[in-house]
Formats: sequence, structure tokens, C-alpha cells
Amino acid sequence: MANYFRITAHYAEKNVSFIADSNGKFEKLWQFSAYLVAKGCKINAVSNIDDCIPCEIKPIPFNAEQFVIRTCYMGTPTETHQSIDGVSYKAIRVKDMLYVPNKDEE
Repeated sequence: MANYFRITAHYAEKNVSFIADSNGKFEKLWQFSAYLVAKGCKINAVSNIDDCIPCEIKPIPFNAEQFVIRTCYMGTPTETHQSIDGVSYKAIRVKDMLYVPNKDEE
């Protein structure tokens, strides 16, 4: 999926963190990141869907008009480790959703 991106961000003004997916709205990952930064968000993790291990979050269908907030939480995202098939990866948790933004980073 060439234009499928996932970002974890924190909006400090309201102390809200979220995981957002975009499948078709932005051509490049930096465009999605720049959009959120322009809105006042601090980016915690970014990934192309092919580079991450989704774990608990299934991909969304193609949508060139919108991106989707997958989960949100009052507070900051939590960095943790997740063991998958005996390998420990750096992971991000927002509320009850967890994902590994880079399957090559242990």
C-alpha cells in the first residue's frame, strides 16, 4: 500500500494523544506529518504501513478525502516493548491500542 501511513501524535494544548491512519489522502509521509505539525501536534512515531507491525490495528480502506483517528487518549503516548514471535520490538501504546512503528527496530 504505497500511500498508507500511520502516525502517533500528541496535541499538547488539549493533552490528547492519538494514532491516525491515512490511506490515499497524502502522497508522502512527510505531508501527513507536516499537516499534523501545522495543527500544533508533536509527532511521536511515523510509519509507512509496510514498515510497521500493526498488532491490534487493522488497515482502513482507501480514502483520498480523509484520514482516520484510530484511537485517542487524554495524556501522552506510552513507549514500551512488545514481544512478537520471541522478538522484542519498540512499540507505541495509545489507550488500549498498540503498534510497532518499525519492524526493523528492536
